[in-house]
Amino acid sequence: MEQTVSRRFPIDGGTASRPILRFAARPTERRTTSSTATSLRRDGTVPSDAHVTRVEARIADLLSGERDRWCSRYPALEAGFDSLTAFILGGGKRLRPRFAFWGFVGAGGAPDDDRPVDLGAAIEMLHAFALIHDDVMDGSDSRRHQPTVHRRFAGLHAGRGWRGEERRVAEGFAILLGDLAFVYSTQLLHGAPARVRSLFDEMRIELHVGQYLDLVCAASGSVDDPMIADIARFKTAKYSVERPLHLGAALAGIDALDTAFSRFGLAVGEAFQHRDDLLGVFGDPEETGKPCGDDIRTGKMTLLLQRALTSPHAGDVPALARMGTAALSERDVSDIGAFLVESGAVGAVEARIAALVDEALCALRGRERPTSAATACADEVSLRWPVDEHVLQPSSAGRGHPRRRTPPSARRDGLGSSRARRARSVRVSGA
Repeated sequence: MEQTVSRRFPIDGGTASRPILRFAARPTERRTTSSTATSLRRDGTVPSDAHVTRVEARIADLLSGERDRWCSRYPALEAGFDSLTAFILGGGKRLRPRFAFWGFVGAGGAPDDDRPVDLGAAIEMLHAFALIHDDVMDGSDSRRHQPTVHRRFAGLHAGRGWRGEERRVAEGFAILLGDLAFVYSTQLLHGAPARVRSLFDEMRIELHVGQYLDLVCAASGSVDDPMIADIARFKTAKYSVERPLHLGAALAGIDALDTAFSRFGLAVGEAFQHRDDLLGVFGDPEETGKPCGDDIRTGKMTLLLQRALTSPHAGDVPALARMGTAALSERDVSDIGAFLVESGAVGAVEARIAALVDEALCALRGRERPTSAATACADEVSLRWPVDEHVLQPSSAGRGHPRRRTPPSARRDGLGSSRARRARSVRVSGA
């Protein structure tokens, strides 16, 4: 039976309760199938775990060698390499290397082939660059259950009595380390086929375009539907799922699967972004490893916030107009979170997630080859997706917030609901 652990999440620092996420404990024993390529192993791992271990070892070897090379002459660089290494290897789900792995295997590559290792390491280096810079832009204090890189250097600035403005100096170090990770991502693909390098370049351009549009929407307060959709597509759907699948297939020398991979990748990638947006407001930092409410504080225009801002009752919540400004208080953040539920914005996003997951699974069901790889990829989406067993669990309205209402108590159908869990038994036609 599924066990759940509920945690209160008073974003305003008080004792008030409001909708939180309930985290379902994973069962100790999982289903296995007769095919080792499509099952969870008896030790609880999945087929791409071994690949991720090799990717992490490659990153560790690269950074260790670079640290030795440079720090032997310039010991002052030790803090930089140590911070970068701790950030990359200290956490993370490695989703992008996993999807690149399945793209490679899905195109006929062998699971134990060495070629996807450097590709996975390059993707993780690129991701480190993106996260470090994103944390600077958002002013985030924590990531992956540890201080962000710029906050780490802010501590060094204070502890070592460095000169200059602490924030600017710390952010300068973080930007440089992010750039260094970007350079290493390029270096790791020097020997890759031209098609892989071309796709990797396109993915990096798309990522930057998405981030730029994200800043435009946050700064302007735009609620433009097409632009918000493009941000989710470029920053997450293409970058996190579609392009890694394409890259893996290209490394195996196959382009014929791009259309099917795009159908699956764009759908499940967008679903992940919307779920991440929900966790960004309602999630428990102990579980997510990052602060909650930052999207509200910065005014980042997600689908969730866009639905709230375009609600006919948005004018009843003055705090919405203060998003992204210094005038926004923690009480405002809490009130906006409550309105996201009351306005139906959360329900609309959950419905979108459910539709996208169905679309992604239909794309897998329709594939003729290779059955085992597509099925195993579906297993990982349903069993290892970072929020696949999170559901919104409304709690009672808190004291001191008379405007709040207790939302209807209902388990909402999301990325981890029964719809997503059906992926565990997906078998592609032609099996």
